[in-house]
Amino acid sequence: MTHLDELSGVDEQYAGVAVLRLDGRDTPVTVRLSARFEPVEGRYRWAGRAEAGDDLHARFRSGVRDGTLLIGAGPAVAVRLGEPDPWGRLRLTGTGLPPWYRPPVLPTAPDAP
Repeated sequence: MTHLDELSGVDEQYAGVAVLRLDGRDTPVTVRLSARFEPVEGRYRWAGRAEAGDDLHARFRSGVRDGTLLIGAGPAVAVRLGEPDPWGRLRLTGTGLPPWYRPPVLPTAPDAP
């Protein structure tokens, strides 16, 4: 069991749909991401790739590097864009809890009579 599993009960990886927000514009993307806990730093680091279309590549070439990533109804988290790979996918990196993290729902005690 990994540190992330112990914390949240979710996988260390996510593959699916996300929204990449750059310069106030939302773009749906397909991502593959993974996370790991860095014990020396005391925080999580996560990274992966986003399938990128011509619009995202154009914004990357114009110098856009920072944005936010949203997965489902979760919070927007800061993300940094990196160089595309040979297949055109943009690198995404972030620190802190990964964007697919959902706090566990704790059961509530039944009402006392």
